[in-house]
Amino acid sequence: MSLFGISNTKVFDKLFEKATSPLLIEPDWQTILQLCDIVKSQEVPAKYAIQAIKKKFGHENPGVILNSLH
Repeated sequence: MSLFGISNTKVFDKLFEKATSPLLIEPDWQTILQLCDIVKSQEVPAKYAIQAIKKKFGHENPGVILNSLH
């Protein structure tokens, strides 16, 4: 069993997908702040969050890439 619960990473992944959706016209600041709180509270390691952001850099939609940087 890992130090961090699987459910925490699933919640993070779900919120991250919502925050970087290609359908967004402008940033979803509420979701972005929730993600920041999850990382800050160490429910999900920062390294995991950075890996998720890096994966989005290869996306074909520039809006997704920009939202991942927010």
